[in-house]
Amino acid sequence: YETLKKDNPNLSLGTVYRNLSQLVDHGFIKKVSIPGCADRFDGHLHDHYHFVCDKCGEIYDIDSKSLNNINTSVESEFGLQITHTNISFRGICSKCKNN
Repeated sequence: YETLKKDNPNLSLGTVYRNLSQLVDHGFIKKVSIPGCADRFDGHLHDHYHFVCDKCGEIYDIDSKSLNNINTSVESEFGLQITHTNISFRGICSKCKNN
């Protein structure tokens, strides 16, 4: 918003959120809600997970072959059909861990 506001001084935060909502509704982006964090919007539409650094607040996409089997395992074990997955991990990222 702040970056756009520099070039468009009349831009309101409400306009940005309405447009983000439209992009979510049309399937171009996903809304990511992580407890303790502000909602974020993600253009990576494939199944993946997130890692939140408790120190710097950065959110990382986690693409892991071993994690990709979780949905299939849960569906088989419990007789479910999973249509959406929202899993996040929390801890200290490698940048903060090394500082």
